[in-house]
Amino acid sequence: MRISIVTPYAPPEKGANILRVESLRKFLEGKKCFVEVFAPARGGAKHSSVTRYPGVLNLMKLIIRSKSSVVIFTSPPLTHGFFSGVAALISGKSFYLDIRDPWPLAFQKINLYRKGTFKLQLFKLIELFTYTLAKKIFVVTKGIGKHVASKGFGRKVVLAPNGTIADFKFYPSARQIIRKKLGFKPRDVVLLYSGAFVGWDVDKVISSIAKMPQNYKLLFLTPDSGGQKGEFSSMKQYAQSVLGARVVVVDMASFGLHKVSEYFSAADVGISTVPKGLDYCIRAKVYDYAAVGLFSLAEGPSGGSLHKLFKEFYLGKYCASWGAFSRFNVKAELLSIASRKKRIDLARKNFMREETNKIILAEILKQ
Repeated sequence: MRISIVTPYAPPEKGANILRVESLRKFLEGKKCFVEVFAPARGGAKHSSVTRYPGVLNLMKLIIRSKSSVVIFTSPPLTHGFFSGVAALISGKSFYLDIRDPWPLAFQKINLYRKGTFKLQLFKLIELFTYTLAKKIFVVTKGIGKHVASKGFGRKVVLAPNGTIADFKFYPSARQIIRKKLGFKPRDVVLLYSGAFVGWDVDKVISSIAKMPQNYKLLFLTPDSGGQKGEFSSMKQYAQSVLGARVVVVDMASFGLHKVSEYFSAADVGISTVPKGLDYCIRAKVYDYAAVGLFSLAEGPSGGSLHKLFKEFYLGKYCASWGAFSRFNVKAELLSIASRKKRIDLARKNFMREETNKIILAEILKQ
């Protein structure tokens, strides 16, 4: 089988979306599929496994000329997904949509576009057309599935959660080396924030840590790259002004997964946030934190998808307010080697992307 995957981000870029796509690509290739990956041209990014396109018309040409029989698009944004679906329809290919974020809903929830504005209505129309073109719609959370179902496409929805990969591991020896390198003492409790920071309430994370009853240290691990350079600099300055020497900022733009795991291993608690409007979200880093054995500390909407995940699996402490978050005081036994091992075992049993990839392939083979 020949399969084309269209993704907004791809190697050598970094992020949860890249990990999801790369995991799927390697899995499908392991099942003797021929896989080609298409991604937008951006900043001179080049990789042997990725074909870059300068615009949606070029994307459509790539899909139409491709010998693939299946096209999978991973969102957001859905605009490129729509053109992928149209090109698949024109060339007689099966089109599948993999939704990590229902972008028009997010636009509205975070007040990027007001309800009823022309742009928001246009995005909603594109969303509906894209759902119509798809044979199946893979969603990473039940919350997103409910949103898709509300548009009349419930029969197409297939839950294919995010998860972690085998490359995320706990490295005891690296933990000691990196903690010493970063200036953390053996008894320091180190909180870790990793991943995106624009629009994810990270400023509230920093101010809340300053109010916590213990002088926890913060490892701020995120890439200073792409379109977030200015925001990264501002957030770094803010963190240092509020927490002073208690925060260490590390740019992981050049890190491979092995190195990321080593830095994760140096921490004790992994932090995740979900803004109030995005209650359908589960931050992918939660699964990676568990894979390295970190106790998770999260803040987000009560009853949202992330909250439900914490209720189903004991990952750590979930806070439905910043007041509760700022009162966090972890017990030493929750940071023990035995406790860390339980979370690692839980991740290996329940959160592996390998299982998600099997779901996706099974649905494709049904058609």
